[in-house]
Amino acid sequence: GSFLYASTNVEDVGVAMREEVVRLARGGRLKALTRHEIRAKHCETDMTEVGPPASMPAPTPTLRQRRYAASGGAPAVGPYWLECSPMPARARTETEVACALEGKPVHRFLFYVP
Repeated sequence: GSFLYASTNVEDVGVAMREEVVRLARGGRLKALTRHEIRAKHCETDMTEVGPPASMPAPTPTLRQRRYAASGGAPAVGPYWLECSPMPARARTETEVACALEGKPVHRFLFYVP
């Protein structure tokens, strides 16, 4: 089958991308995978978790994040937002690695055609 994977460190961009994929996929064969389906089979344990490690304080929200939250924008949370990358470590983007090292979240989703 085919896959559509997207990740971003900008929450409102991730939400907008996922909403557009859902809109375009209505009635089609494209299906979303949940975090539980992915985690069980594909997640590696190093540098893949969303959010800062327990030893790091949570990062201060950026102005963009504060504006998005104040606008009532939907958060990138729930079963269809992945906690970790389904990609092997060698396939991670520079942004994803930097976010993991800095304890910043990465917002990810995955669709597939069965």
